[in-house]
Amino acid sequence: SPPPPSPARRVKIRSPASPSGGVFIKEIVLGHGTVGAIASSSAGLAREMVAGSGIENARCGVGYGPGVGAFTGEILARLPKGARYFAIELSPRLADRFAARFPEARLYLGSASDAPELCRQEGMNVHNCVDIVFSGLPFASFPPELQATIIERTVQILRPGGMFITFAYAGVSV
Repeated sequence: SPPPPSPARRVKIRSPASPSGGVFIKEIVLGHGTVGAIASSSAGLAREMVAGSGIENARCGVGYGPGVGAFTGEILARLPKGARYFAIELSPRLADRFAARFPEARLYLGSASDAPELCRQEGMNVHNCVDIVFSGLPFASFPPELQATIIERTVQILRPGGMFITFAYAGVSV
């Protein structure tokens, strides 16, 4: 079995009994593959994802699969005044929770593969318009074609030197 992560990088996830945990389990059952986690990501993971990302200097950030917004508070707190941020969530149930929690954030119901079109709707040039993309998507559960499409479209919208930041759960058997 693989070694555990180093203590400095270890983060805890919330228990499925947490307030958002129930919505994730319901989404797994009813969501037809729109969710890849049983609970919202922890505040510790959110801090790790955003720390050192350079979001403080970004002009535009995008969130893929924000769920209920586990990373969004950290992102919005560090985003410079006048910068843009929007998120794309596929699950209507999670999008409702996100919108209630972050009414100031722009949220689109759709797929991360729609990112170039959503940049266009935001009035931005589709190419090289985003500084940073934070992803909570369960890439390992996606078909290879969808993985490739999302990555290609992400590269399309990222500025040169832009960042794509994601995470994955490892060593979990169901």
